[in-house]
Amino acid sequence: MFGIRRKRVQEDAAASEKAGRLDALSHEERFILMSIVTVGLMLAAIYVLLLSNPYNTSTLKGCDGFAANSTRYQCITNLAEQTGNLSMCSALPSQLGGSCISYIAYSTGNYSICKGITDPQQEQDCIYRFVGTYNTSLICSALSNATLGSNCYYLYASRSNFDNLTECSSIPESGLRLNCTDIYYFNKASDTLNASYCNALPNSGKETPLYLFLNDSAALSNTSSININPFAYSLYNITDRSYCYYSLEKKTNNTALCAYVQGDLAYDCAVNSSINLYGMNLSRAEAICASAPSYVGSDCVDGLLISAAVKYHNTTYCGYITNSSMKSLCYKDEGSYNQS
Repeated sequence: MFGIRRKRVQEDAAASEKAGRLDALSHEERFILMSIVTVGLMLAAIYVLLLSNPYNTSTLKGCDGFAANSTRYQCITNLAEQTGNLSMCSALPSQLGGSCISYIAYSTGNYSICKGITDPQQEQDCIYRFVGTYNTSLICSALSNATLGSNCYYLYASRSNFDNLTECSSIPESGLRLNCTDIYYFNKASDTLNASYCNALPNSGKETPLYLFLNDSAALSNTSSININPFAYSLYNITDRSYCYYSLEKKTNNTALCAYVQGDLAYDCAVNSSINLYGMNLSRAEAICASAPSYVGSDCVDGLLISAAVKYHNTTYCGYITNSSMKSLCYKDEGSYNQS
């Protein structure tokens, strides 16, 4: 009997120890479970905060750590450009925000993003970057007013050196459209040496002169012929058609083209043709200048002699000039031509 009781006591003790171990293990499991739940709730809370804020809070807070505005703005700009997040650009001042939007527009190839820029000039510059890359009519029509749109179409035409009449006809504003067309015909005449293209140009002074758009100073100082007073030459009463014929005559030395040049350039063209045929000397220069119109100026003789020195690479002509400043200019101009 005593042996049986002792065995039961031992069994009860073992069972009690085992139960204690099970209770202890349950506490650990409960702790782990509670920890997992707590972490999950924290992550959920952070996710909700992120959804309620249009920016990446933790990242922008990093930018807020910079005391200087310029550094903080640069930080935000970099983040916006790296992520393509347009909403970040709104955290920047107007000009910087526009640049930020422009960068994202370029990097994504989406010109419509430019419309989010509030500054008109920045918006225009942003959209202009896409001209020639995408459908030009869509891009130019996206600009906020007709003037900017016309400038956009004109820019597109200029990138092909005005070599396409269809592009010129697409320009809404009549003045720019005509200028584009005029430059097209002038370039055709110059490139092909075909004077018939000049006849397509207007022969009135109502339009902006073609030479202002071309900035074609070479047409008035070409060393293949001689100009009246080239260092003080003023342009008056010049039509686009006359300017085209005049420029072509200087390129080809075809003196017959002078018959189609009107206005002040007509005299210059005729003189150049005469000099090219008969040469130049002091007496000829004096005779020419005696009947020159007033626009030629008081330095007509010196101007002709300087032009002759440059044309014929001969400083002998400079020796006929009495004015010391003009004589110095003659030697300088002839020397510059030889060096080039």
